[in-house]
Amino acid sequence: MAYIAISTYIEYKLRGIMEIDRYSKMFKALASPHRLGIYMRLVNCCEPGTKCSTDASDQETCVGEVAEGLKLAPSTVSHHLKELRQAGLIEMEKQGQRSYCWVKPEALEELSEFLKPENGLSELKR
Repeated sequence: MAYIAISTYIEYKLRGIMEIDRYSKMFKALASPHRLGIYMRLVNCCEPGTKCSTDASDQETCVGEVAEGLKLAPSTVSHHLKELRQAGLIEMEKQGQRSYCWVKPEALEELSEFLKPENGLSELKR
């Protein structure tokens, strides 16, 4: 019986460490002012889970406009989008010449839940 309790405790702690690692990657990606700006523009221009096109002639365009005012080269924007994707914050899909990108609604929800005092942050105090 003690073995089960210890095993459960270890599993609980490992799950906590994995969650902290996942959150750490998300916050690290958002720590860059450019990536945070890009992410916020994606959140504000497209409903989370909705594709936004990088093609300026497309009606759903938003990623193509994402760099406006940031004075970033297209290759730099691509790099930042890749970092956001690797952190699990956005999804990307290429269809021919067009690239689509959208905010992962579950990632946005996870961050929102984490930042609630009664959830994630209180767990870190223990």
